[in-house]
Amino acid sequence: MARTLQQDFIVTEATGFCAGHFPGHPIVPAAVQLQWLVALAQRHQLGLDGYEVKNLKLLQELPPGTSVRLELVETARGWQGTVRGEAGEIYARCRFDFHPPQAAAD
Repeated sequence: MARTLQQDFIVTEATGFCAGHFPGHPIVPAAVQLQWLVALAQRHQLGLDGYEVKNLKLLQELPPGTSVRLELVETARGWQGTVRGEAGEIYARCRFDFHPPQAAAD
């Protein structure tokens, strides 16, 4: 059975994620959305020894005040990462290949 990791939260301007992106029309940068997914993986001991991001797609702007769900789903081709809104709309998605932990050197 495939594993699924999830985290829900509300994006707020107070976090500083939107600073400079863009005055009068704040949005969450793609790099921040990607980092949220990586942090979710690492909290579950994935990607600690590195990872590759493949097929990153930004499908719409993510404004502050939005409730989002981060989701990582294990598939036969790696992990599918998604940032989606509470109505199911997708803001970003990508695929991750998490490197296996390296054996400790003797």
